[in-house]
Amino acid sequence: ETKAKEAEVAIKSVQSEAQKTATNVTTQMQTKARDLENKAQDIQSRAESAVSTASIQLQMKAEEAESKARELQSKTEQAAFQVQKKAEDKISGIQSAAVGLASSAETQLKSSVQEAETKIKDVKGKTEDCISSANLTLKAKTQEAEESLHKFKKDASEAYSQ
Repeated sequence: ETKAKEAEVAIKSVQSEAQKTATNVTTQMQTKARDLENKAQDIQSRAESAVSTASIQLQMKAEEAESKARELQSKTEQAAFQVQKKAEDKISGIQSAAVGLASSAETQLKSSVQEAETKIKDVKGKTEDCISSANLTLKAKTQEAEESLHKFKKDASEAYSQ
């Protein structure tokens, strides 16, 4: 009877340890998953901020270029035909530079967005890998605990029958 009680206490101890281990592994994996998710959100936030900043800068430069073009056009209308022709050439150059700048900024913007999307996918993949690994570890620990429990029950049964 004493051995049976000892075996029962041992079984409960093993069950308790298995539960603690499973809880700890689950908590650790959830924490890791949250950390990775937070990092992904931070990367996405920074990418969105960079996109917004680039868009604002592009708009300001375009408005500045348009303002300069209007100013030059006003001056050329007051000048002779030859001066007016030179001013129109300058306006054309400024507009061409603005288009080139806009094209360059758009290319950089697309590249930044693609890079951010790639990083987010990578972080998501790593998060899923961590969760999968945690589930496998949890299953293995649970199986070990069940096997230990079964062995303790068997030993206790044999001890009790003797």
